[in-house]
Amino acid sequence: MSHEDSSRRTERGQTLVVVALAMVALLGMSALIVDGGNAFAQQRGSQNGSDAASEAGATVLAHGQLALASGGAGKTDAELAYALDVHVGQINAESADELLVLNKLAGERGLRQRVALRLNPGVDPHAQHKHISTGHAGSKFGIEIDEAEFILNNRGQFQHLDLAALHVHIGSQIHDPVPLAQTLERILPLAQTHAIRALDIGGGFPVAYRNGELVTPPEEFARAVHSRLKGESRSFEIAIEPGRFIVADAGVLVAQVQATKHSYGRWIVVTDAGMTDLIRPALYEAYHEILPVVQGLPVGELADVAGPICESSDFLGKERSLPRFETGELLAVMSAGAYGHTMSSNYNARPRAPEVMVRGDRYDVVRDRETYEDLLRGERMLDPLA
Repeated sequence: MSHEDSSRRTERGQTLVVVALAMVALLGMSALIVDGGNAFAQQRGSQNGSDAASEAGATVLAHGQLALASGGAGKTDAELAYALDVHVGQINAESADELLVLNKLAGERGLRQRVALRLNPGVDPHAQHKHISTGHAGSKFGIEIDEAEFILNNRGQFQHLDLAALHVHIGSQIHDPVPLAQTLERILPLAQTHAIRALDIGGGFPVAYRNGELVTPPEEFARAVHSRLKGESRSFEIAIEPGRFIVADAGVLVAQVQATKHSYGRWIVVTDAGMTDLIRPALYEAYHEILPVVQGLPVGELADVAGPICESSDFLGKERSLPRFETGELLAVMSAGAYGHTMSSNYNARPRAPEVMVRGDRYDVVRDRETYEDLLRGERMLDPLA
């Protein structure tokens, strides 16, 4: 990888959290930046907010308590019980059935749990792929607004729940702030009528996966939110979820070339990494830059970069300008920090790759490479004589 490419991505990675915090600052409100069970807090005039801005990357205290969020469309009773037992700050509920179970479990523990109702506002975010749209009509995520109205009108039946917040997340890789503004337009009457204290407006802020790609900066989303909220008679605690935006450029998938071949006019580079390591290209037809680890090699004909999995969709990229690789050479699949290892699998009996943390000229293995013994560890042989 060239020094220029490395410097560009390092610089961008260092500024991601700062830009996200700037988005919150523009809102001018008490706010949380929440993602993956961790939180940053920034509150104007707050010591905690200053700490969050200066120590980006660490879980911080928000309003005197650890701010954690738990979400998911089909949380089991065991998962809800665990969230209560470890005192998760907020649980985002996606159905009336979930609320009933959660209320029962909280009552058994003598708790009053803070809850956000995840709403489905029926807004199409015009995301880059249909599988990353989550707030449209027919989506499995969230509660229809009319049903949420009914739940809030009957909140007395949930004596052990504090229905404090509304949560929306309409999709990923959203390039236009207008759908977010439309979403606020639909949920604010509900928030005002039922004395909701907090709004979690989700994430979806776009990442530039292609070199030179222009994407909408987060400040534009902040302006859309601020424009809609500034005239409201009461203020809200605001949460955002910028996970991909923060970590996408922090990760690279390194693959080794196993073979090259021509197939009916196409040049195919087969590597040891595939959809079990990074599923986004196969699942979403997502684009990731692919670069040779050693720079300066002459570019050959357009190549399709394939993985080793027994699936026709197992390509990391198609029609890429790459050098004429030799077996054993390395290539880097860029911007793999989000939805990479976390979506990896053992399909085709594939041990998962290690994770390596690089800091300057140092590196540390933070997750070991799996072995075939790891794949078999949980299996039990049947006694043929039993």
